[in-house]
Amino acid sequence: NCTNVILTQSYELTNVGESPLVIRSIEPSDSVISCGIKAGRVVAPGATLSIVVELNPSYIEDRDNPYVGRLRLVTNDPIKPLHTVRVSALPN
Repeated sequence: NCTNVILTQSYELTNVGESPLVIRSIEPSDSVISCGIKAGRVVAPGATLSIVVELNPSYIEDRDNPYVGRLRLVTNDPIKPLHTVRVSALPN
């Protein structure tokens, strides 16, 4: 729910490939969303990276309607280089 408290949620990104997975860029859809990792991060084959996504409700302009944003991770994965995480919040 939209409050004045920064909301966090984590998810796991696992490299199931045989080569290092490089996160080339992290692209939030707007300033409401941020992520605790930086571009250039490398995930070894078979390793898992915990990604913490933060949502700052005080930056949401229309707090009477649901918020939907996206966090895109661009990687060096030759099959699926773009990974999208949907971020949403409901009004109080």
